[in-house]
Amino acid sequence: AAVAYLDERGFKPVETEVPVRHGWIADIAGVIDPTRTEIIKLHIMPRKPDYKQQEDRQEWERGAARFFRVMTALVEVKTSRRDFLSDAKWSFPLPTNLAYVALPESLAVKEDEVPMGWGILKAHGSGVRLKRTPAIFEVSDSQLLATVLGIAVRRDHDTRYARIREILRRNRQRKSEEATPTRM
Repeated sequence: AAVAYLDERGFKPVETEVPVRHGWIADIAGVIDPTRTEIIKLHIMPRKPDYKQQEDRQEWERGAARFFRVMTALVEVKTSRRDFLSDAKWSFPLPTNLAYVALPESLAVKEDEVPMGWGILKAHGSGVRLKRTPAIFEVSDSQLLATVLGIAVRRDHDTRYARIREILRRNRQRKSEEATPTRM
């Protein structure tokens, strides 16, 4: 559900188990070069004022302009209170611009227990609700590149291995079809 949440907000690609920093593998990570609509969907900026409020629209455009850049996000998925409390990552500097923790609706974690700046996603049924908007962190260009590279490598592995699995499946199917007539 957290992968779908990022994907629906414009993060492409979104991958799982992504190395984002030495010793830190994010449960989910994605990259975005946001449009105006995606900035609003991420709750980074409020809706643009209507056309009657020209001065407010210009101010909104100036404010939004600072977000028209490549940004990265990570999501740490926690399924138990023990898992949440024992994670040492909370004390590390963030390697991405946006960071979320995804929790099941039933997990009792207070907002003040989640580190400042981290967004909170609560899973319910098959969806996710944003409970707290994340802060936008500045990361170095080299860290941004490293995260994007980690996502790209995961995507390459996923597509390459999916292609290999499909070739093997076709070969098994072809062999089983070839073997059947000879048995008769």
